[in-house]
Amino acid sequence: MSVLSLCRVSTAVCLLSIVPSLASAEQSTAAKVPYAEAGNTNKRGDACFSTVDTNAAVHLLSGFLEIWTPRTPFVDAGVEAPAKDNCPAVAKTDWDGIPSSKTDGHIVNEAVHDANIAYVVKATRARTADQAVAAYLDDRRGKNASIVDGLGPLTEAWKAGSKQTTTITEVAADATTVKYDDKGNNRGAGSKPDAENKTDANPDMGLAIDFINAASGDGSTEPAKRYFKYGRPYRWSQDVSVVPTLEPAKSGKPAEDGGFPSGHTAEA
Repeated sequence: MSVLSLCRVSTAVCLLSIVPSLASAEQSTAAKVPYAEAGNTNKRGDACFSTVDTNAAVHLLSGFLEIWTPRTPFVDAGVEAPAKDNCPAVAKTDWDGIPSSKTDGHIVNEAVHDANIAYVVKATRARTADQAVAAYLDDRRGKNASIVDGLGPLTEAWKAGSKQTTTITEVAADATTVKYDDKGNNRGAGSKPDAENKTDANPDMGLAIDFINAASGDGSTEPAKRYFKYGRPYRWSQDVSVVPTLEPAKSGKPAEDGGFPSGHTAEA
Protein backbone atom coordinates (compact mmCIF):
# COMPACT_ATOMS: atom_id res chain seq x y z
CA MET A 1 0.00 0.00 0.00
CA SER A 2 1.32 3.47 -0.91
CA VAL A 3 0.43 7.02 0.07
CA LEU A 4 0.70 10.17 -2.02
CA SER A 5 3.31 12.44 -0.47
CA LEU A 6 4.17 15.40 -2.65
CA CYS A 7 4.00 16.72 -6.19
CA ARG A 8 7.63 17.17 -7.18
CA VAL A 9 8.55 19.33 -10.14
CA SER A 10 11.81 18.24 -11.75
CA THR A 11 13.23 17.29 -15.16
CA ALA A 12 10.37 19.11 -16.87
CA VAL A 13 7.64 16.91 -15.39
CA CYS A 14 5.51 16.98 -12.28
CA LEU A 15 6.75 14.12 -10.15
CA LEU A 16 4.34 12.59 -7.68
CA SER A 17 6.41 10.79 -5.08
CA ILE A 18 4.77 7.63 -3.83
CA VAL A 19 6.14 6.66 -0.44
CA PRO A 20 5.82 2.90 0.12
CA SER A 21 5.20 1.71 3.65
CA LEU A 22 7.03 -1.56 3.10
CA ALA A 23 10.75 -1.99 2.43
CA SER A 24 10.02 -4.38 -0.42
CA ALA A 25 7.87 -1.76 -2.12
CA GLU A 26 10.74 0.73 -1.98
CA GLN A 27 12.79 -1.65 -4.10
CA SER A 28 10.22 -1.81 -6.90
CA THR A 29 11.86 -2.01 -10.30
CA ALA A 30 12.18 1.50 -11.74
CA ALA A 31 11.89 0.19 -15.30
CA LYS A 32 8.37 -1.10 -14.67
CA VAL A 33 6.69 1.92 -13.12
CA PRO A 34 6.49 5.66 -13.94
CA TYR A 35 9.09 8.01 -12.49
CA ALA A 36 6.24 9.47 -10.46
CA GLU A 37 6.13 6.24 -8.47
CA ALA A 38 9.85 5.48 -8.40
CA GLY A 39 11.59 8.84 -7.98
CA ASN A 40 12.69 7.84 -4.49
CA THR A 41 15.00 5.25 -6.08
CA ASN A 42 17.18 8.00 -7.58
CA LYS A 43 20.05 7.54 -5.15
CA ARG A 44 23.80 6.98 -5.13
CA GLY A 45 25.57 4.75 -2.67
CA ASP A 46 22.57 2.41 -2.45
CA ALA A 47 23.15 -1.08 -3.84
CA CYS A 48 19.44 -1.63 -4.47
CA PHE A 49 19.16 1.41 -6.73
CA SER A 50 22.34 1.23 -8.77
CA THR A 51 21.26 -0.14 -12.17
CA VAL A 52 19.29 1.02 -15.20
CA ASP A 53 16.39 -1.15 -14.04
CA THR A 54 16.34 -0.07 -10.40
CA ASN A 55 17.25 3.64 -10.49
CA ALA A 56 14.42 5.75 -11.87
CA ALA A 57 16.57 8.60 -13.19
CA VAL A 58 19.01 6.28 -14.94
CA HIS A 59 16.10 4.41 -16.50
CA LEU A 60 14.45 7.66 -17.60
CA LEU A 61 17.64 8.62 -19.45
CA SER A 62 18.46 5.13 -20.72
CA GLY A 63 18.05 6.20 -24.34
CA PHE A 64 21.59 7.54 -24.04
CA LEU A 65 22.73 3.91 -24.05
CA GLU A 66 21.97 3.88 -27.77
CA ILE A 67 24.86 6.33 -28.14
CA TRP A 68 27.18 5.40 -25.28
CA THR A 69 28.00 2.33 -23.19
CA PRO A 70 29.55 3.16 -19.79
CA ARG A 71 32.52 1.32 -18.33
CA THR A 72 30.27 -0.47 -15.84
CA PRO A 73 26.46 -0.77 -15.59
CA PHE A 74 26.18 0.66 -12.09
CA VAL A 75 25.97 3.96 -10.20
CA ASP A 76 29.57 3.59 -9.12
CA ALA A 77 31.74 6.53 -10.24
CA GLY A 78 33.49 7.83 -7.15
CA VAL A 79 31.06 5.98 -4.92
CA GLU A 80 30.52 2.46 -3.62
CA ALA A 81 27.50 0.80 -2.07
CA PRO A 82 27.54 -1.90 0.62
CA ALA A 83 25.31 -4.96 0.29
CA LYS A 84 21.77 -4.27 1.45
CA ASP A 85 18.50 -6.21 1.60
CA ASN A 86 19.73 -9.03 -0.65
CA CYS A 87 21.21 -6.52 -3.12
CA PRO A 88 24.91 -7.32 -3.77
CA ALA A 89 27.51 -4.70 -2.95
CA VAL A 90 28.60 -2.31 -5.70
CA ALA A 91 32.32 -1.55 -5.82
CA LYS A 92 33.68 1.81 -6.90
CA THR A 93 34.54 1.76 -10.60
CA ASP A 94 38.06 2.20 -11.92
CA TRP A 95 36.81 4.71 -14.51
CA ASP A 96 39.26 7.62 -14.54
CA GLY A 97 37.00 10.14 -16.26
CA ILE A 98 39.32 10.61 -19.23
CA PRO A 99 37.76 10.00 -22.68
CA SER A 100 39.31 7.16 -24.69
CA SER A 101 41.44 5.97 -21.77
CA LYS A 102 41.70 2.24 -21.09
CA THR A 103 39.06 2.55 -18.37
CA ASP A 104 36.55 4.53 -20.45
CA GLY A 105 33.30 3.26 -21.90
CA HIS A 106 32.75 3.06 -25.65
CA ILE A 107 30.78 4.93 -28.28
CA VAL A 108 27.84 3.03 -29.79
CA ASN A 109 26.58 5.58 -32.32
CA GLU A 110 29.66 7.41 -33.56
CA ALA A 111 27.80 9.66 -36.01
CA VAL A 112 25.49 11.11 -33.34
CA HIS A 113 28.25 11.33 -30.78
CA ASP A 114 30.66 13.13 -33.10
CA ALA A 115 27.93 15.52 -34.25
CA ASN A 116 27.29 16.46 -30.63
CA ILE A 117 30.94 17.25 -29.92
CA ALA A 118 31.19 19.15 -33.21
CA TYR A 119 28.21 21.26 -32.19
CA VAL A 120 29.87 22.15 -28.88
CA VAL A 121 33.09 23.10 -30.67
CA LYS A 122 31.18 25.35 -33.09
CA ALA A 123 29.06 26.98 -30.37
CA THR A 124 31.97 27.70 -28.04
CA ARG A 125 34.20 29.01 -30.80
CA ALA A 126 31.50 31.39 -32.06
CA ARG A 127 30.25 32.78 -28.74
CA THR A 128 30.11 36.52 -28.22
CA ALA A 129 31.46 38.49 -25.26
CA ASP A 130 27.93 38.81 -23.86
CA GLN A 131 27.43 35.06 -24.16
CA ALA A 132 30.70 34.48 -22.29
CA VAL A 133 29.45 36.64 -19.41
CA ALA A 134 26.10 34.84 -19.42
CA ALA A 135 27.85 31.46 -19.39
CA TYR A 136 29.97 32.49 -16.41
CA LEU A 137 27.01 33.76 -14.41
CA ASP A 138 24.96 30.69 -15.28
CA ASP A 139 27.72 28.39 -14.07
CA ARG A 140 28.88 30.15 -10.92
CA ARG A 141 25.56 31.32 -9.49
CA GLY A 142 23.24 28.91 -7.74
CA LYS A 143 21.23 27.05 -10.37
CA ASN A 144 17.92 28.53 -9.25
CA ALA A 145 19.37 32.04 -9.21
CA SER A 146 20.50 31.45 -12.80
CA ILE A 147 17.16 30.28 -14.18
CA VAL A 148 14.83 32.65 -12.34
CA ASP A 149 14.81 35.13 -15.24
CA GLY A 150 12.82 32.50 -17.12
CA LEU A 151 9.83 33.88 -15.21
CA GLY A 152 9.97 36.95 -17.43
CA PRO A 153 7.90 39.84 -16.04
CA LEU A 154 7.36 37.94 -12.79
CA THR A 155 11.09 37.61 -12.06
CA GLU A 156 11.43 40.59 -9.72
CA ALA A 157 8.24 39.71 -7.88
CA TRP A 158 9.52 36.17 -7.36
CA LYS A 159 12.89 37.39 -6.09
CA ALA A 160 11.20 39.70 -3.62
CA GLY A 161 8.68 37.16 -2.36
CA SER A 162 11.10 34.24 -2.19
CA LYS A 163 13.84 36.32 -0.56
CA GLN A 164 16.23 34.77 -3.08
CA THR A 165 19.82 36.02 -2.98
CA THR A 166 23.05 35.57 -4.92
CA THR A 167 26.54 36.95 -4.30
CA ILE A 168 27.60 36.64 -7.93
CA THR A 169 26.18 39.49 -9.98
CA GLU A 170 29.11 40.20 -12.29
CA VAL A 171 32.39 38.77 -13.56
CA ALA A 172 35.19 39.71 -11.17
CA ALA A 173 38.37 41.17 -12.67
CA ASP A 174 40.43 38.22 -11.42
CA ALA A 175 37.92 35.52 -12.37
CA THR A 176 40.37 33.94 -14.81
CA THR A 177 42.53 32.89 -11.87
CA VAL A 178 40.14 32.76 -8.90
CA LYS A 179 37.15 30.45 -8.51
CA TYR A 180 34.13 32.22 -7.02
CA ASP A 181 31.29 30.29 -5.38
CA ASP A 182 27.84 31.68 -4.77
CA LYS A 183 27.19 32.42 -1.10
CA GLY A 184 23.53 33.30 -1.66
CA ASN A 185 20.59 31.12 -0.66
CA ASN A 186 19.93 29.83 -4.22
CA ARG A 187 16.21 29.02 -4.06
CA GLY A 188 15.22 31.53 -1.42
CA ALA A 189 14.08 31.41 2.20
CA GLY A 190 11.75 28.67 3.39
CA SER A 191 9.00 28.74 5.99
CA LYS A 192 11.45 28.01 8.80
CA PRO A 193 14.76 29.66 9.79
CA ASP A 194 17.79 28.14 8.05
CA ALA A 195 21.04 28.50 9.99
CA GLU A 196 23.15 27.04 7.16
CA ASN A 197 21.95 29.60 4.63
CA LYS A 198 21.57 32.27 7.31
CA THR A 199 17.96 33.02 6.40
CA ASP A 200 15.01 33.87 8.59
CA ALA A 201 11.59 32.27 8.20
CA ASN A 202 9.83 33.61 5.11
CA PRO A 203 6.17 34.46 5.86
CA ASP A 204 5.45 35.40 2.24
CA MET A 205 6.49 32.52 0.01
CA GLY A 206 8.25 30.23 2.47
CA LEU A 207 5.97 27.28 1.77
CA ALA A 208 6.61 27.62 -1.96
CA ILE A 209 10.36 27.44 -1.31
CA ASP A 210 9.81 24.41 0.93
CA PHE A 211 7.99 22.78 -1.98
CA ILE A 212 10.83 23.50 -4.43
CA ASN A 213 13.43 22.22 -1.95
CA ALA A 214 11.44 19.00 -1.54
CA ALA A 215 11.08 18.66 -5.30
CA SER A 216 14.83 18.60 -5.78
CA GLY A 217 15.22 15.58 -3.54
CA ASP A 218 14.43 13.01 -6.21
CA GLY A 219 15.66 15.15 -9.11
CA SER A 220 19.44 15.07 -8.61
CA THR A 221 21.52 14.27 -11.68
CA GLU A 222 24.42 12.94 -9.62
CA PRO A 223 23.35 9.26 -9.61
CA ALA A 224 22.87 9.29 -13.40
CA LYS A 225 26.20 11.04 -13.96
CA ARG A 226 27.87 8.33 -11.92
CA TYR A 227 26.12 5.63 -13.93
CA PHE A 228 26.76 6.87 -17.47
CA LYS A 229 30.34 7.92 -16.69
CA TYR A 230 30.62 10.20 -19.72
CA GLY A 231 33.26 12.93 -19.84
CA ARG A 232 32.48 16.60 -20.35
CA PRO A 233 32.88 17.91 -23.93
CA TYR A 234 36.06 19.86 -23.21
CA ARG A 235 37.67 16.60 -22.17
CA TRP A 236 36.63 14.98 -25.45
CA SER A 237 38.08 17.67 -27.68
CA GLN A 238 40.75 20.32 -27.23
CA ASP A 239 38.86 22.35 -29.82
CA VAL A 240 36.10 23.04 -27.29
CA SER A 241 36.72 26.57 -26.05
CA VAL A 242 36.02 26.88 -22.32
CA VAL A 243 35.21 30.42 -21.17
CA PRO A 244 38.52 31.71 -19.69
CA THR A 245 36.80 32.89 -16.52
CA LEU A 246 35.57 29.33 -15.93
CA GLU A 247 39.00 27.73 -16.12
CA PRO A 248 39.41 27.91 -12.31
CA ALA A 249 36.12 26.06 -11.92
CA LYS A 250 37.25 22.96 -13.81
CA SER A 251 37.16 19.90 -11.60
CA GLY A 252 40.44 18.21 -10.77
CA LYS A 253 38.57 14.91 -10.27
CA PRO A 254 37.34 13.78 -13.71
CA ALA A 255 36.01 10.50 -12.31
CA GLU A 256 33.52 12.44 -10.18
CA ASP A 257 32.69 15.05 -12.80
CA GLY A 258 30.52 13.34 -15.40
CA GLY A 259 29.11 15.37 -18.28
CA PHE A 260 25.74 13.64 -18.75
CA PRO A 261 23.10 14.54 -17.81
CA SER A 262 23.27 18.29 -17.27
CA GLY A 263 22.44 19.40 -13.75
CA HIS A 264 21.51 22.89 -14.90
CA THR A 265 19.07 21.53 -17.49
CA ALA A 266 17.46 19.25 -14.94
CA GLU A 267 17.08 22.08 -12.44
CA ALA A 268 15.36 24.19 -15.07
